[in-house]
Amino acid sequence: MNNTKNKSKAYEFWSMFLLVIGMVIGAGIYLKNQELLSQTNNPIVATSLWAIVGLVLVLSVVVFIEISKSTMNKGNGTLGNWLKLWIGRKTATLFSVMYSYIFIPAAVTGFMTPVITYFLITLDVYISPLSQLFIYLIVGVFLLGVIYASNVWLPTVCKNIQLFASVFKFIPLFVALIAGFVLWGDDSAFDNEAYKESATAITFLSGFGAILLSFDGYVYIANMQKGATHKEQVPRALIAGMIFVSLFYVLMAVALFGGGDGSIVGVLSKIFGNTEGGQRAAIIVANTVMMLVCFTSTNVFISVGMTEMLSDYNAKVIFLPKEKATFKMVALLQFIATSSFYIILILLGTFVPRGDWNGIYSNFTDWHNNPTMYMNAFGDFVGQMASALTAYVFIAINALIFAAMVNRFTNKVKIEKINSYVFWPAAIISSTMLIVINVMAIVTFIIPTDNSQPFHTTGQFIFLIFFILSIIATIILWAIQEKIFKKYPEIYSNTTENIDENMKLNNWD
Repeated sequence: MNNTKNKSKAYEFWSMFLLVIGMVIGAGIYLKNQELLSQTNNPIVATSLWAIVGLVLVLSVVVFIEISKSTMNKGNGTLGNWLKLWIGRKTATLFSVMYSYIFIPAAVTGFMTPVITYFLITLDVYISPLSQLFIYLIVGVFLLGVIYASNVWLPTVCKNIQLFASVFKFIPLFVALIAGFVLWGDDSAFDNEAYKESATAITFLSGFGAILLSFDGYVYIANMQKGATHKEQVPRALIAGMIFVSLFYVLMAVALFGGGDGSIVGVLSKIFGNTEGGQRAAIIVANTVMMLVCFTSTNVFISVGMTEMLSDYNAKVIFLPKEKATFKMVALLQFIATSSFYIILILLGTFVPRGDWNGIYSNFTDWHNNPTMYMNAFGDFVGQMASALTAYVFIAINALIFAAMVNRFTNKVKIEKINSYVFWPAAIISSTMLIVINVMAIVTFIIPTDNSQPFHTTGQFIFLIFFILSIIATIILWAIQEKIFKKYPEIYSNTTENIDENMKLNNWD
């Protein structure tokens, strides 16, 4: 009998452990590691940041094990609902509006844009900026429409695509991990003298923004305790899983920097050798892999955005017309927000001159001299906004950690608390570090990299303006939501109850 029980515990532990790894490790490591190197200018600093952020988030998971107990028996385990329970409905509404109409569009466009970029890089032919602009706008919006529509009318297909992606994404990672160490050579980023001389306190702090998106959504793993049979296994599996993820990211960073320029593409390219045919094959294979990974990440963020919005509506923290509170409605709203976000940022990336990019007037010489810059310029602001706006989510996470600390004295939320000797060090360290990480995740993209130019002529100035506008838009949408809530007191006055306990929240179920 005891042997059967032990096997059941072990099975549940490993099931949750693997689920944590599958949920957290995504396209972030594919896209952000090289960006991290460009921000820190030092591979040792960049690798250290992966370790630091991983440790901080492991500690925060400890706190979220306690926070998530508030929805163990009733309610939705989402950031919006937790904010409502632990802080208040108005704060929850502010976050929910930001998440649904600002962050999700930023994250989705952050993964959609590289799909097109990697396709164009694979072609390896000169395409004028104007032609590229039309490709980005027409193909990008079309693909967004197809994925949103598929998540509404073909959810099983989208689910199967994601199941495939959950396995597929690890194959290139493990290949690059091994190849990075095996092919470690003179072109290693660790041996680059320019990088060795670039480590400063500022470069250390400037790298946080690129990392956060790689961990987004990790707090939801605390929800697994709700359906666990052996609940004592949950914290062990969650913490062990997050430690594994953090160590894996560190090892990947070392392998990618040691094997080349910090990118998956760079390492995979070396596998094919230095012949002209080998290099061409490497470009096609590596960029095709990146296209698939980014496409499936777009798919999962669209699904997550729809699920979160419906869940927050059910928890009465965001407004939807009751008769239209369906997957079709949230898909339409988020498609409009995402398409608008995408179009504006692509136009900014195309027309704003910065650094070596001459805007729409860039020509064949620019492409020939720096093809990577030429191809990446269109999505430059997209990537920056996706990284920076992730800080919004982590601000909400930090607010919940502070609320959990205050709750230790007020008992506003009555739950079974974890050991104080574990809780307090985890809460204090993670909350303090998250403040630093959140601030630097935003400030990094505002600090000019070229002091020879007036600030108002730089890309950082454009980014700052757009970032401020996103805050203003969030506040306006929040104010509109508050007025609407007052018009329907019969529905929104009692926020302790869900609108519909039987509402289907995930279209993949």
